[in-house]
Amino acid sequence: KRLEISGGLGTSIEDAIVVDTKFDGVGVEYQVIRYLFDGQGKVISQSLMSEDGSNYDKLRIQVGEDSETIYEVYFNIDKFFHF
Repeated sequence: KRLEISGGLGTSIEDAIVVDTKFDGVGVEYQVIRYLFDGQGKVISQSLMSEDGSNYDKLRIQVGEDSETIYEVYFNIDKFFHF
């Protein structure tokens, strides 16, 4: 199944991965995380951010149980985020 995403690599807000679906956007985010980290990434926090009129999710990812290395992945969620 093709992931409904576009945009960048998710390394910053400016390079955010764009979630291109109106439904189950969070599910798409978690599928991307599984893909990017080969199933080894654990989401340790998720936060909502707004900048320049757009909305973003920032997911903090830990790879490996004992790892102190934390990755941050940014998603533009404008297409599925509604108040």
